Amino acid sequence: MATESSQSQELSGRTVVVTGSSRGIGAAIARKAAASGAAVILHGRTESSHLRNLCHELKATVANESTAIAADFSDRQQWMPFVEKCFAWRGRVDAWVHAAGADVLTTEHRSSSLEQRLDMLWQVDVAAAVLLLNEVGRRMSDNASGGELPAIVTIGWDQAVHGMEGEAGILFGTTKAAVMAFTKSLACHLAPRVRVNCIAPGWIRTAWGATATEVWQERAREESLLDRWGEVDDVAGLAAFLIGPHAAFVNGQVIPCNGGFRTSRATVADRESAH
Repeated sequence: MATESSQSQELSGRTVVVTGSSRGIGAAIARKAAASGAAVILHGRTESSHLRNLCHELKATVANESTAIAADFSDRQQWMPFVEKCFAWRGRVDAWVHAAGADVLTTEHRSSSLEQRLDMLWQVDVAAAVLLLNEVGRRMSDNASGGELPAIVTIGWDQAVHGMEGEAGILFGTTKAAVMAFTKSLACHLAPRVRVNCIAPGWIRTAWGATATEVWQERAREESLLDRWGEVDDVAGLAAFLIGPHAAFVNGQVIPCNGGFRTSRATVADRESAH
């Protein structure tokens, strides 16, 4: 892994917000942005030890400005105050990576009904993204001046395009497809003053992936042309590119991060019957 001294400083001087950055993909994106020179606003649902520790880590290892702001996106009353705090920290926000999402796979919500999990995902992953980022984009557009454009990045899901069997497919296919469609419309709405793109990760080894059964482990490997799980750093590298200067002419795109999707695949039910 590259050391701090060898890291590119392409985000130097920029203020970057990464929502959902207490762990997983969001935390990896925050680390990458800080290592690339950005001042980073971290976000979590609560002021957890994960959030505090990451903030301390960034200050200690890359010596960049960072702060942590908690907001529960399942509570609509917290959305706009969170935006206010982010823009007030350094007077502007240059890039916003919206990685926050409800965890209905590894928390107590995994045993909730389909309807309850859909309500949670729709509120946190879709409604919060639409209304919060619309306001973020408006502020960015009002403050945009010459030079590098402000940038917004959302997180979708590669299989929302193809569809996937099971309740997870129904839930995430529906909500992440909405996020991807919203991203394209927001890009049209904010052009040419703000760039907006979406990353659609494939099988990424987050908390759920680390404990998934062998059937799912096999599926994750086989559905990528690179024959492996994606890592959070794979997504982080793409996010840093999209908010950086080398993506200055990339706008309104949904970009898969999956190693290449292998379309001819067996379902989980097929694999379980084979075992």
